Amino acid sequence: MSAFQQQYHHHEAETLVAQQLALVTGDCFRLVVDTRKRLSKVSKAAKEAVQKHYRTPEALKGFIESYGTPVYVLPDGFFGEIQAKMTIACLGFQYGYIPKPTGAKALKRYQKLLSWLEGTCSRNHKALQAPAFSVSSADNELQGIFLLCASQFNVPYLTHQLHHWMACRSGAEGYCDKAQALYKSFWQEHHGQVTPALLKKMGTAELLTLRQAINRDMEALEFLRAMVDEVFAPANQAKSLRDKP
Repeated sequence: MSAFQQQYHHHEAETLVAQQLALVTGDCFRLVVDTRKRLSKVSKAAKEAVQKHYRTPEALKGFIESYGTPVYVLPDGFFGEIQAKMTIACLGFQYGYIPKPTGAKALKRYQKLLSWLEGTCSRNHKALQAPAFSVSSADNELQGIFLLCASQFNVPYLTHQLHHWMACRSGAEGYCDKAQALYKSFWQEHHGQVTPALLKKMGTAELLTLRQAINRDMEALEFLRAMVDEVFAPANQAKSLRDKP
């Protein structure tokens, strides 16, 4: 078992105990510390993955799929592209990393999305850059999928989404059905602004759940910034020096 799997597949019991203790004692600080420790490990593992696989998006795709998470890439301009985007939107999803839902209704929509993707691949293999395996035969613990359009199939965007994927697999808060729905509404209905209408609409519990989803995206963006500074920019500079006559 790899270090990645050891870090992110055996924390369920530990996390449950920590959360229950925090709720019983009212010690929210304990939950904050636990989350920070968890995400520090996520960022470290994500950095190691990016350093090894950043040269091509195909390499990052291969790394992600090596853990049983499929990556679909929808080419720009293929016949039925508009219909595909409408199908994805009607099912309630967006491009990027899509966590596996847990609620019955959301899970049903998710399964419809997988069936549509599998059917599209079987009808026209050029319509999608499909994963290297069948989703139906994937691990039962599959933690979502990546669904990208061609313009998103690049190293920076995959790096950003990879951090989300690793954070979700680690058990970090902010990826449950409720959090994802609130975050989607936050952008689509409130344009990413904390408005009086938003505060009036949401109760305290919902605001806390929304904050978790916002924090995860901010952390993923900060991770991308760090990778640009620490990995991508130095690599480009070194390449420029090598290519000088």
